[in-house]
Amino acid sequence: RAQTSGNLARADADYLAVVKADPHDTLAWYDLGVIAGQRKAYSTAATDYRNAIAADGRYVPALYNLAIIVTPSDPKLAAALYLRCTQAQPGDARAYLNLGFVERTLGYAQLGRADIAKAVKLDPSLAGRQAG
Repeated sequence: RAQTSGNLARADADYLAVVKADPHDTLAWYDLGVIAGQRKAYSTAATDYRNAIAADGRYVPALYNLAIIVTPSDPKLAAALYLRCTQAQPGDARAYLNLGFVERTLGYAQLGRADIAKAVKLDPSLAGRQAG
């Protein structure tokens, strides 16, 4: 409730208490990452998302958010994370779109185009974003 009402300090303390009691609580780690991201503490958010992924390697929201954070500094890792998203949720159009963009950045133009096309097929509203 604290997070929903905007009381990030209280929510942060609550989630920290949860992970202290259960270091494998995926959702608490994920929510800590979200709060850190809202505070623009991206290094902390990345660590929290990594902890969420360590607890549940198929937790797509943490995989996706970590991929966004690491894209500028480590596009290969971002591509691997987006790929894991698509494997866990084959209908995740946003993950395919971002995977395609990262693949193109890495020099895999054909693979990137294919994944972007798959994203658009899954969600036609993304068609305008494929030039990115």
